[in-house]
Amino acid sequence: MSITESSELIRELPTALLRWYPFRRGATVLYVGEAHDAMYCMLCDSKELKAETIHPDDLWTEASNTAKFKRPAKLTGRYEYVICIEALERSEDPVNGLKCLKSYLKKDGILLIGMNNRIGIRYFCGDKDKYTGGVFGGVENYSMNLTGVDDDFRGRTYARSELEEMLDGAGFTDRRFYSVLPDLQDPVFIFADGYIPNEDLSNRVFPAYNCTDTVFLNEASLYGTLLDNGLFHKLANAFLIECTGAGKGSDALHITSSLERGRRDALITAIHSDGTVTKEAAFSEGRERLADLIENSGKLERHGIRTVRATIEDGIYIMPFIEAENGQIYLKRLLKENEGAFLDALDHFRDLIMQSSEVYEGVYDSGIGAGKETALLLRECMFDMVPLNSFFTDGDFIFYDQEFCIKDYPVNVMLTRMIVTLYMSDQEMYKLMPMEKLFRRYGIWETRQHWHDMERSFLAGLRNQDALSGYHRARRADAATVNKNRLRMNFSAEDHHRIFEDIFNKADAGELIIFGSGAYARRFIEAYGELYTVSAVIDNDAERWGSAMPGLSGVKIQPPDFTAGLTQREYKIIICIRDYMPVIRQLEENGINKYSVFDPARNYPLTRQTS
Repeated sequence: MSITESSELIRELPTALLRWYPFRRGATVLYVGEAHDAMYCMLCDSKELKAETIHPDDLWTEASNTAKFKRPAKLTGRYEYVICIEALERSEDPVNGLKCLKSYLKKDGILLIGMNNRIGIRYFCGDKDKYTGGVFGGVENYSMNLTGVDDDFRGRTYARSELEEMLDGAGFTDRRFYSVLPDLQDPVFIFADGYIPNEDLSNRVFPAYNCTDTVFLNEASLYGTLLDNGLFHKLANAFLIECTGAGKGSDALHITSSLERGRRDALITAIHSDGTVTKEAAFSEGRERLADLIENSGKLERHGIRTVRATIEDGIYIMPFIEAENGQIYLKRLLKENEGAFLDALDHFRDLIMQSSEVYEGVYDSGIGAGKETALLLRECMFDMVPLNSFFTDGDFIFYDQEFCIKDYPVNVMLTRMIVTLYMSDQEMYKLMPMEKLFRRYGIWETRQHWHDMERSFLAGLRNQDALSGYHRARRADAATVNKNRLRMNFSAEDHHRIFEDIFNKADAGELIIFGSGAYARRFIEAYGELYTVSAVIDNDAERWGSAMPGLSGVKIQPPDFTAGLTQREYKIIICIRDYMPVIRQLEENGINKYSVFDPARNYPLTRQTS
């Protein structure tokens, strides 16, 4: 994908907010924005609407300065739709702004508003407010911002209760809220108010942020808890609000889009209140994808695999909504209740994968630079045949959304996918059963990385990850950064500096002791062993006690109680272990607080201090 194509793809992502919406063909629309906006272009080109624009500055200036709004000369009529995305957030008088928008609507017109939620879950995870640039500004209702008459108003977000009050004040009493994830810039998931997703969102949603550097919580891991406690919609990162008046709104309950796949592969899926599920190609280039879904389901059924039956009518893929437990949720629940039953069910799922196609031993090209290799292959592999894309009903798994059929593909990639999707963003799974146990059960522990790399290579290509890498780096929080930020919260600023930043402070005032005798310790010795004299190495592993420490002449590994005969003034401990928090607790519980933590990825300033 070229740079131009990549830029165009990124530009199109926000249009998913309304690309699914059932506009009346040829209807009139007033769009609050500019004619070069991607949303406006989508309305005119893809939706074939008769659209006009009004700049938000013009709208809000007139709304705030006149008792009765004066229309710009070019806008003389009323419209069937008025669309306002994020613009209302920049109005200092949003109620009057809503009244102005209402003045443009026909009696049965529909207002569609996109608004960020000031108490969205992203902000509790550490994201910065897009208008003030501060952490928790919106959560605190801007109590630390915009407090004086001379403050420069750039915009602000609102919680749902505030939006409800504004809409009431403007006369929009017939309305429906939709919750948007991850946000308005990439609205992949849209849920009608009150709708409870029947899927594991931790595997599906990739959270996005205004500022990734300050995030300290794994947002995706929180969705299940929010759903269980009735907080999911209240803490949505953004809202789409449909104000219908006398008009007829959408019947959609849940919309999923995949615009990041590009024009050929992007689909939009909607669950409707009438019990149907529809899929449409997001762009005209992708209409053949719908036929692939029908064909792939037929292939599975010919092998005795149950699928959700579907048809294509007027270019729309239609299937019934299945009132059943998602296969992934079923397996996770089973593991909590009965480990043996879980393993039996997972074995059965493995058997279904093997049953889905002719299986033979042959040569394949991994596509990741490993060359030609021999393995057990599926003649026609359904790449989406994972628990996440299934329901469990009437004693068996039933599959849906089988988009991709790959010829001559390794069985072990699919077994790896089966396992990895169960554990993704779910720490509880690791506690209930180590992933290693399942990899060993299916004979792929030693080669798991190869198969996982093949899976990720296919998904990376499908999701255009190379083309979108810069965009994702700017928007998605890196796990290492999240963990580092979370760690800081466990310590005061002074302690964090002492333990993690200035680790050599007073390191040569007495004896220097290394806690840990593994790879981190060896890297510490290689980097700093000639600058600082290490007098002892201690370790919790009793099997290492008494062994010589590589790189340190005459130094043997000791048990932790080696320090019992020393005073606090005589030594400092450098912890050289990746999982250092248990060691910190161990030292603190024994009254030891002269320690620091070594990070082999960092370069430390060598300031030798002796006082």
